[in-house]
Amino acid sequence: TDCTCLAGYIGADGTACTACEGGTYKINTGTGVCTECVASTYSTTVAAASAGKCLSCPAHTFSLTGSNEKTDCTCLAGYIGADGTACTACEGGTYKINTGTGVCTECVASTYSTTVAAASAGKCLSCPAHTFSLTGSNEKTDCTCLA
Repeated sequence: TDCTCLAGYIGADGTACTACEGGTYKINTGTGVCTECVASTYSTTVAAASAGKCLSCPAHTFSLTGSNEKTDCTCLAGYIGADGTACTACEGGTYKINTGTGVCTECVASTYSTTVAAASAGKCLSCPAHTFSLTGSNEKTDCTCLA
């Protein structure tokens, strides 16, 4: 038969074609498969005919391959914010170990961290000997001598 699927659609020649779902695209006419948008992109477009329909996630977010909603873009470790929006770095003295929504956790007492967007508690450094700091300290000078 002479009927083939258009770009953005899949199916065998001479049969009904099905649109590529959001998060995927197909650039050629004829038989073939829909290709997933790469990680850190998303596409809400059904029957997309180019990778250009895969949009970049907002700043400091990540999505899995084949994401079909902006809200699939979630904050990286070390960043906070709502899904689908640009995320903000955890301030010094705090960290966030997981991707997705969540809060920045304060470094424990007697530690400090100058690192912005810290993704592990390992960025919280111990105060020098015989000094102490409050939780969430973000400078070594926050470590003060014990009385």
